Amino acid sequence: MKQKTFILVVALFIGISVYVSPLSPVQAASPTIEVLVDYETAKPVAELIGVIKHNPAVELWHSSGGYWSYNNLIIKDSQLENRLSDADKLAEAMDKGLNKDPNKEPTNIIHSEIPLNSTLYTKLMKANKVQVYVSSTMNGKKLSELFYEKPTVTLKDNKVYFEGKPKFHFYNEDKMTYKTFVGDELGVTIPIVHPDFGYNRYSIWGRSSSVGWGATNGFFDKGKPYAPAPSGSGKIAPSQIMNVQGYLKNGFTVIAKNNKAVTSTLNSGTVSVGDGTFNGGGAVAIHFEYPIMLSFYTDETEDLSAEFESFPPSSPEGSSVEIDVRVESTFGSIQKDVPYQWAITTKSGDPVPVTFSGHIKNESKGKIASIPAKGERLLTATFIMPNEGVNITFEINKGGKAPIEEKLDNNVLQSTVTLSTPISLPYDLLSKQVRLELPSNTVKLTLPSLPDAQWTGNAKGGLQVSNGTDDLQREFVVLNNPAVNENSVTITRTPVATFTIKREDFGDDPLNEKWKNLSDPGEPLERMGEIHNSGSVSRPYQYTYSWQTCSRVEEEVVCTTHSETRNGTVTSEFKSDTVQKPYQMYVYNGRKEIPEHTYQNVIEDDALDSRKKELYWTNEPYLYSVIRWMHHQNVSGVKYNWTQVPGQYERSFIQQASGTVGWTVGSSMQNEYSQAREAARSKLNKKALYDKAVFATDQQLQSYDYPIKSGYYFNPRGSYNLTVKTVVFKPTDGETEDHQDMVNAVINSFRYETDLMYINSNKQAVNIRNKPLHPIGGGFERETGILSVKNSESVNRVKLISVLDKNTDESRYTKEVNEIPYTDARGGSSHKFWKQVLEGYSESYTEGSNTYYNYREYVKAGQHMYKITETTQVTIVVNPTNIPLYTHANMPNGTYGIKVWLDDTVLSKGNHAYKVLDKLEGIEALNAIPITVVGSMYDDLNN
Repeated sequence: MKQKTFILVVALFIGISVYVSPLSPVQAASPTIEVLVDYETAKPVAELIGVIKHNPAVELWHSSGGYWSYNNLIIKDSQLENRLSDADKLAEAMDKGLNKDPNKEPTNIIHSEIPLNSTLYTKLMKANKVQVYVSSTMNGKKLSELFYEKPTVTLKDNKVYFEGKPKFHFYNEDKMTYKTFVGDELGVTIPIVHPDFGYNRYSIWGRSSSVGWGATNGFFDKGKPYAPAPSGSGKIAPSQIMNVQGYLKNGFTVIAKNNKAVTSTLNSGTVSVGDGTFNGGGAVAIHFEYPIMLSFYTDETEDLSAEFESFPPSSPEGSSVEIDVRVESTFGSIQKDVPYQWAITTKSGDPVPVTFSGHIKNESKGKIASIPAKGERLLTATFIMPNEGVNITFEINKGGKAPIEEKLDNNVLQSTVTLSTPISLPYDLLSKQVRLELPSNTVKLTLPSLPDAQWTGNAKGGLQVSNGTDDLQREFVVLNNPAVNENSVTITRTPVATFTIKREDFGDDPLNEKWKNLSDPGEPLERMGEIHNSGSVSRPYQYTYSWQTCSRVEEEVVCTTHSETRNGTVTSEFKSDTVQKPYQMYVYNGRKEIPEHTYQNVIEDDALDSRKKELYWTNEPYLYSVIRWMHHQNVSGVKYNWTQVPGQYERSFIQQASGTVGWTVGSSMQNEYSQAREAARSKLNKKALYDKAVFATDQQLQSYDYPIKSGYYFNPRGSYNLTVKTVVFKPTDGETEDHQDMVNAVINSFRYETDLMYINSNKQAVNIRNKPLHPIGGGFERETGILSVKNSESVNRVKLISVLDKNTDESRYTKEVNEIPYTDARGGSSHKFWKQVLEGYSESYTEGSNTYYNYREYVKAGQHMYKITETTQVTIVVNPTNIPLYTHANMPNGTYGIKVWLDDTVLSKGNHAYKVLDKLEGIEALNAIPITVVGSMYDDLNN
């Protein structure tokens, strides 16, 4: 395979903006700069004087030679231990690679300089103190999700200098890789960029010729991983890569741009990712973006103020609650021994055990040793949430004496942490509509103490309510929160948020066959919902500004007072906080195995003399699909839109199968030979009476049951009835092989046996099987012959046994079919046979699943199970056409026998469920008679 290296042309994309580390000073000629970040503090309560936005990006290309490239930096796969999806390891390797020369100043992956515009620069130079608030502009992301450490910012030469160590984010859910989409194992596993933070890029080459067209952006929808890139976008989704050669699927357009900014629009069927290098990890890049914003604030009043840095409006019982108060000073000098006090009690007035920390001792009341000039201190109170709400009061510099302050309304904080009761979401719930009334939020506007000050317009602004967990609180809508435009100095908003909590956002999505299984279903999955509040209100005012001008008139100084109306604006912030609400989703998706019922596997009355045998065996199992019913809830808890949800496990239908095998004698040999025997006993000499055998008429021989003389015909005769009945369960209602194979097996157990000696057409002495007999003395040696249905050829190769079954008479076979009824209707009842193998019923010993987990299964519609009862009547006839067989004249005198019996029936040979029964015992003697040979036909001729 050819090895190509794909070098990134521009690795760092500079936008307009910057990021700053909190509390790290920025050096400037005049103002003192204080840097704040979004994950450590709220926006300052001061005048906003300017905003800078910045959007740096980092892009690395991977080579089939086994390394990442970033500008002139090479990161070999071996440095990452070939764990290319380890984002932390990659960032660490880049950091080491950039700073491997100890003689050079340390640098970061992202480093940029941003010119300040003249307007912002002028404002900064006029201010004594500036607060720079740095925040992420990536949707729903904090700076801590974009950078490992707090980035640094310096200010000099009319520019802002920014550096940061960025984080990389790969999409690792469901262990998806390019193999997931391509189908084959790639030689190198290139990670897929998480779409919230960036995208992959691909180097595009011609399939038929090694022509490089440039690079194109990737597309990936984490909600629909197999979705193609939007039509006309020119992008490539992983699902559109066809194979390990990097070939693209036909039917879409690829837009590639080379490093000369030449754009090409290409047919996907003619190009590939890489020129034979995709399988080796080449031709693929990872691209990440880091959009941020700097906001510059200034406030020149010398003042101490307290603000809740971290305050959860609500918390569940037993959780650890941390209250952070930030005390800020705008004084130009260090303030020492500043008094403070906390008061933390339950709503009932009982004290709460609290641990105090931060820039104070572990005391509820005391003094802050020092607050830096234009600096701040952080005070923390930590406690365990009791079973009721907790009132919090904090005050700094009570009375405004140490130091002297004029403005004291921002020195006292009061609020309540309410007890948050988790909303429990039951096992069979798919979604829950929630209506959450948020705490009231009030702002007050105070007219400045200026001459003739009066309001000149309405207060305007608003309270912004935002969804802090948009992957949990779906369909988020804010009610009862109109924009502020009113003639008032006290504005209160009590917004209401409505949204939907969905089961799939807890990782359990049974409706789409993505089931979650917990080791303890009694312990719910818990997520915390967050709603953020912030905003401000401004109101214009006017006042009279007066001044004097003086002049000397003769000996007097005459002063004239002048005045004019000037305008101003008062702005007040709503309290910024986060409302938290826990949700507990209970999860149970069925047990893998249903307790098995015990069924018989036995043959009753299976003795050699038993003519009727009862068979019982376990029917073969059949898999089938099940459903459960789940619901949605409205805000009042009313259940609606009950929905069929697929069950996680297929269930096995299994039941007791049975059968009966019975033999009777239809026409016994005694009956068949009775006419001829009675004729001989009566010494009747009518040939017609001796239709089947010739018995001796000699008086002295009448004491024998069946006396004959050799040389006469003795025709085998008799008929025997077999009844086979089976009861089995099948998903189809046709005739079953189980039944027919059992019938055939039992038929083949029939035996007709005799040791009489016959003569065939070749004048040979033979047994009933036409086997020649060995001469001995003046006669022959006896050899018993046995006929069966399969081997029924007799003397002269005449077949003597005939079977009458459904092939000769359809009425000999009957079938009764009964479908085992069920319903998939919620609350409906199915046959007990179904309940025995469905979860959630007492019949299957799993009623507890329904009682404790609201889990009950139903058979999915469209499936069938039948109880099939089949009965076959068989008659086996010996010599149905009464073919005469002659005994040999030299058959020695003696006692001979004829016996009909049944051999063992082997049931284990087939693949039917009754093979567990092994064999069916035969019947030792179904019918038998003794034959006495005295003399021969020659005796009658001589007499």
